Amino acid sequence: MKMTESEKKEIERIQAKIMNTAAIIVGCAITIFAIWVFFIKGPDIDRSLREHAKYTTAYIEKIVRGRGGPHVTLIFKHDGKIYKRGVRYRPRSETFSMKPPRAGDSCIVAYDSLNPRYCTIYKDFRR
Repeated sequence: MKMTESEKKEIERIQAKIMNTAAIIVGCAITIFAIWVFFIKGPDIDRSLREHAKYTTAYIEKIVRGRGGPHVTLIFKHDGKIYKRGVRYRPRSETFSMKPPRAGDSCIVAYDSLNPRYCTIYKDFRR
């Protein structure tokens, strides 16, 4: 059975409609996820970090300069467990006495005692 030209066009129209609907659904899902991360989860992490802050000395393993500014990889210890976390370094603050950090330097970090994966460089910590 051979399809006519009008049947082919109808199938293409239906496929295009399905793709448009799928694109709308994916776009909405991405938007909802972004809102959740930036407006719900982010402030929860900040709130938890403020409420359960502990301080320790961290070793700077490396610095990566990239989009959004430099990121510093920190290594610190909490309850005998070693954590390795990447945090954004804000050179406009006085984090390192305005000297650029180097691998091997140390700094004070504020971390969440309930979830030490949440941490920041102490001088960047919004109290």
